[in-house]
Amino acid sequence: MEVSRREKYKRFPPNLIPVGGALALIYWIIESVVHSFVFHEGSLLTWMIYPDVHEIWMRTIVVVLLINFSIYGQSIINQRKRAEQALVQRKKEAQRILENNPAAIILVDCTTRTITYANHIAIGLIGAPGASILGRPCCRFLCPDQKGTCPILDLGQRMDISERQLCTAERTLIPVLKRVTEVQYNGKPHLLEAFFDQIFQTASVGMRLIDCGFNILKINKAFSEMVGLAHDDAVGHKCYDVFAGDMCHSDDCPLKQVIDGREIKDNEVSKTRSDGSVIICSLTATRFEGTDGKIGIVEAFKDITELKRVQEGIRSERDRLHRILFHQFENVGIINGRYVLEYCNELLAQQTAGRQRHAQIEDRRLHEFPC
Repeated sequence: MEVSRREKYKRFPPNLIPVGGALALIYWIIESVVHSFVFHEGSLLTWMIYPDVHEIWMRTIVVVLLINFSIYGQSIINQRKRAEQALVQRKKEAQRILENNPAAIILVDCTTRTITYANHIAIGLIGAPGASILGRPCCRFLCPDQKGTCPILDLGQRMDISERQLCTAERTLIPVLKRVTEVQYNGKPHLLEAFFDQIFQTASVGMRLIDCGFNILKINKAFSEMVGLAHDDAVGHKCYDVFAGDMCHSDDCPLKQVIDGREIKDNEVSKTRSDGSVIICSLTATRFEGTDGKIGIVEAFKDITELKRVQEGIRSERDRLHRILFHQFENVGIINGRYVLEYCNELLAQQTAGRQRHAQIEDRRLHEFPC
């Protein structure tokens, strides 16, 4: 019944302006009926079409008030309708973002501590239908060994990326990397819990997880291929022994920066592979917290050796061109698309000494063909 009423409301939204006009007409007729049949002051037609002056201005005031009230009420309804449509649209967009997110997403109500939403990746990771997950206590699937000691809700801690356990429908514990953020969902405070284990394993960049003792805890397939080592040959070893670089054993080490409380910045580093070859990588490091509360980092490496080689080749060719042009015995200059002189050789520089580069061709800028 409620659904049919809502559908009827959407098909035929209320319009108060015609209602106000109809009420004004009914009021006019009632006033005429009262004067004609109650007070016997004339015929009904006369009071409807030709009322006296006093009656006209009194009725006019009431009619104007009714119509203005209907217009004002309709404007409020229209504003509310637009706000509801915007809210529905934002909710759909948020739902689409959560569903298309490559991470497993679960929303937990901060008050009831029950699961109110799980995207399809989280449902597949848990291995149970969505109906059997929603409404269940969060400790059934998330951090099952920490019931009553939630790091966020009970202990007031902050969780960037930490290693936790996810309990599947078959009571199997899966180690995952998790990040928790406080959000508003359906007007209530929720915890958005994102699990990055699948992203970690399928990422196109090489990633490794390191604890505070410089031990490698986990690597993905891309890192194994980048370094040239199997999974078992890397995990458990020191990070500076497996993939050594120019930042190892220095104050610029990302792990030392995290331990010292310094901000981590992206860097270009040289790394030595297992076969002794050196590659250039773009390094991004993120703070990590283990199950024991100890600090570590997640490092992501992108091989940019080929990119640096191409850049160096372009720089070398530019320098060679510069040397050729610089020693020419003619005036040589390079003008960009805005007709501004970007380069001039020594001879041209001597002849145009003291003049600004943009002024050297100012007199030709208005020409259709300046050169």
